[in-house]
Amino acid sequence: MSDTPPAWSDPRLLALTALGAVLRAFEVGAESLWIDEIVTIDIVSTVPTHELFTFVPQYQPHFPTYYVLLDLWTELVGTHPAVVRAPGVVFGVLSVPLLVRLGSRLFDRPTGFLAGGLVAISSFQLAHAQEARMYSLVVLLTIVSTEWLVRALNGAGRRTVLGYVVAASVLTYTHPMAGLAVLAQVLAVGVLHRGRVVGLLGRRLVVGILVAGVVGALPLAAFVFETFLSGIELTFTRFSGVAVGETVVAFFGQWPSPAVAASVACAVVSFAAIGGRDLRSNWRTALTVALAMVPLAVLLLASYLVTSFLWPRYAIVAAPAWYVLVGRGVVDVALPAAASLRSSTAGGDAGLTVVRRAAVVVLAVTLVAGTVGGTVAYHTTPDREQWEEAGDLLDRRASDDAVVLVSECVTRRAVVRYTDRPHRIEGIVGPETATGLPRTDSEHVSRLVRSTDEVWVVYSHVADREVNRIGRITGRTHTKTLDRSFVGVRVVRYEGNASVETVASTRCRDRNIPIASKNDAKAVA
Repeated sequence: MSDTPPAWSDPRLLALTALGAVLRAFEVGAESLWIDEIVTIDIVSTVPTHELFTFVPQYQPHFPTYYVLLDLWTELVGTHPAVVRAPGVVFGVLSVPLLVRLGSRLFDRPTGFLAGGLVAISSFQLAHAQEARMYSLVVLLTIVSTEWLVRALNGAGRRTVLGYVVAASVLTYTHPMAGLAVLAQVLAVGVLHRGRVVGLLGRRLVVGILVAGVVGALPLAAFVFETFLSGIELTFTRFSGVAVGETVVAFFGQWPSPAVAASVACAVVSFAAIGGRDLRSNWRTALTVALAMVPLAVLLLASYLVTSFLWPRYAIVAAPAWYVLVGRGVVDVALPAAASLRSSTAGGDAGLTVVRRAAVVVLAVTLVAGTVGGTVAYHTTPDREQWEEAGDLLDRRASDDAVVLVSECVTRRAVVRYTDRPHRIEGIVGPETATGLPRTDSEHVSRLVRSTDEVWVVYSHVADREVNRIGRITGRTHTKTLDRSFVGVRVVRYEGNASVETVASTRCRDRNIPIASKNDAKAVA
């Protein structure tokens, strides 16, 4: 049975929201921007606002909604890492009380508060809230659209239907994969419980909403086909179904120990299964389970048929539902077991009963401890690419006439942003590039190396075989004199004698996106 959501002034809600805010704001600008953030900022720094509506879908596998918001924000406050990540922090903080209210409306207040607690402390949610990307906005809109849908199905009136349609539309056009949440919502209430929908809204309104939804989804379908499927043969690829479990566990955190990850996974699956046990008889449960499973199922199918899509960030629309299901399972089983365990032992209950209750409590403790531990590890261990440190090394140690070879065109952006001195920075296109450019042949790389006495090579987001290829070419004429590794970045210096004249640039371009330097000045891509 659903419960009335807590008031916005409820002290427990305020305290939980404050906890989420502190965890998201803590050292939000301390680490370097990573490459996807840099690409995003390059776009909003160099493309006029009105052109983003056509530029982003043309050159990025995204929609312009977040880019326009970030562009308007950066016009006011600049592009310092802490500043460009601030919208994500705000979206993440708002998700905490809204998920508490959604969980309460779906089931009961304890479930809502536990779900809100999980989204508040999950290192997965913290990481996406602390980056200049659209994923925390996707989470927020998923929660908001589901809240409006539940209110509409509770008989709140046709205005809530309009609110749902607006929220679902904005969600769909925030990220191509966000539409999977809307698909799950439609399947849950439109297929499994269509009688309730028709009874509440009327047949004409339901048909009108479906027609509007189909028409509104046509641009999305065209975009997905053009961006992801055009020219790709539908062949089966090697992809493990274990990735589903890994993705779900990632919603709750990441741990270096496989044993800890397996323990948390066991707790998550157990409590979620308990939380979704009345799937057939309860439309609220059906909706929650659909939101948790449909995005994963679609991404898994696409990963088998097309290419690997099942990444935690693409499946992030499923995360709130998993928090609610796990929260409900803990409320229904773990809390009563903990309360009765002591009395059962004292009253001489059967040993098997005591063991079962103790096992449930252990699972709950494992879940909480694992999630908190992941949050502590997130805030104490650098995990983003350390481009600022790598750029500082180049500025301090590289001569002005040195050639800097960067292992990919897209990562060249980071070197440009985080270096101040006028190095010659050349992008090397590898065999697994995402730029659509032809691979830079070995002879051209060799001529670049032989055109100078000092060569620096920067590796990031590159396959081992490409690292070996560049290393072999450079090592033929130059000697390695420095090899420094940072998080996600490796910088190597070679020294030798120049033997050829200056070589033409590789003209490395990444999807026609201009590169913004450290001071937001345009550089030749």
